[in-house]
Amino acid sequence: MQCLHLTGYPVAGTPPVIQQGADPVPLRIPENMMNAKASTAGFMVTNLKSTHKMLENKDFDPSKQDSYNYVNTITAHDSLGNAHNINVYFVKTGENKWHVHTHDGNAKPIEVGTMEFDSRGNLINVDGKAGEFNMSIQMADENGAVKGQKLNLSFAGSM
Repeated sequence: MQCLHLTGYPVAGTPPVIQQGADPVPLRIPENMMNAKASTAGFMVTNLKSTHKMLENKDFDPSKQDSYNYVNTITAHDSLGNAHNINVYFVKTGENKWHVHTHDGNAKPIEVGTMEFDSRGNLINVDGKAGEFNMSIQMADENGAVKGQKLNLSFAGSM
């Protein structure tokens, strides 16, 4: 039986660059565990349709599709490295105005803010702050991770 090795080209410098003309070398994969690092920021670009109607059901409930217009998901990690699939719900509340709610696992849904767009569809403010495009998203407190972890979610570029 042959002894097979996974190889790759060596790198050097900061930032690391592949050394030109170098021969492949065996790859070394550390056996020790990496430390978990909590997510602190995320980025979500949405394209909310101006043709969406305001909903008759004014009571937001993530289990009822008639209580929101659009949903998207972002994955974040807590202080222990556990993945959280955070659903972000958008509810049209007026012409070019939307409320944003989040729901992370078994935690209660949270209304996290508002978004407003201009007549060309450009995001102009979040929570009434002109030029501000970030919302603070609360992650669920579960599995022994640090409580009260927040994710700064940017909506810059949304339409």
